[in-house]
Amino acid sequence: MMVIRKAENSDFEAVCGFYRDVCEAQKTDAYGPNWHYGIYPSENDLLEHIRSGEMYLGIIDGEIAAAMVLVQHEDDIYKDVNWKVRSDNVTVLHLFAVKSKFRGSGAAKAMIDAVLHTARECGSEAVHLDIVKGNLPAEKVYRRAGFAYVETLSVWYEDTGDMEADLFEYALRDEKEKKHMEDIVIRKAERADVPQILEFIRSLAVYEKMEDQVVADEKLLGEWIFDKGRAEVLLASYKGEPAGFALYFHNFSTFLGRAGIYLEDLFVKQEYRDLGIGTALLKKLAETAVAEGCGRLEWSCLDWNEPSIGFYKSLGAVPMDDWTVYRVTGEALKKLGSAE
Repeated sequence: MMVIRKAENSDFEAVCGFYRDVCEAQKTDAYGPNWHYGIYPSENDLLEHIRSGEMYLGIIDGEIAAAMVLVQHEDDIYKDVNWKVRSDNVTVLHLFAVKSKFRGSGAAKAMIDAVLHTARECGSEAVHLDIVKGNLPAEKVYRRAGFAYVETLSVWYEDTGDMEADLFEYALRDEKEKKHMEDIVIRKAERADVPQILEFIRSLAVYEKMEDQVVADEKLLGEWIFDKGRAEVLLASYKGEPAGFALYFHNFSTFLGRAGIYLEDLFVKQEYRDLGIGTALLKKLAETAVAEGCGRLEWSCLDWNEPSIGFYKSLGAVPMDDWTVYRVTGEALKKLGSAE
């Protein structure tokens, strides 16, 4: 039975010996990662990983059978990758290897299970890793564990120069959302929900540091949403408690020749975030757009709101960087609309 634990300072020599053997064996090994001991991995790097608590060892009968490094932040070179989960809250797997004599013992599966367990315990939303393009045995191991191929990237390594690396991802966020999905209810708002809608609007304004700009009240919302029908609202609840909302209306694209849906506001209470509620609201809007034959679903986002930007991109949304929004309001609107 293999015992998995963090490496200690006293393991340094054994860790160096393990990676030295792995690099030597890769000359005739189909699983070879194309590492060069002394460069990648260097002994200084191995020592730093041990000291920082990032090195994990799989021990069988007192011998290192497998080893890996888990880093709790995204690598800079991968921040522009089209990950399904775009977040700084990720676990990245490096330097994963199993000694050839221990293959077939279940060591690889046990180590990967430990990766996912550790990532969950740390609250990570995904696990990211890369392998040298063409390393089919390693790719098979990761795919079998549930990792999905994302893209191939040209990466410069100190020991090999430019190489193509295949990037893989395990989306833990999906697990979280599926776990809580049965507790999430999305429904169309009714007139009796106006007080709750106003509460969400005010909470959103506080989050966006714009609370001084809210002049809406229950009477105005009731008139414009329900009497005049100029907007619609979806309400989300979690275990029966109000959790979030989406307010939207229909616009029109002359180029597409059909209507679209414009999402004016989306908000989820702080205590209900990371449960999949925002995704559920957007999915419902997308379903509505598709069912009605709309050409698109679009919305705006404040430039500083990095968490929301990352979330939207993970769903496939594309920023319209070539466009600038113009607005006429207040006295300027009155002047423009006057008969003079």
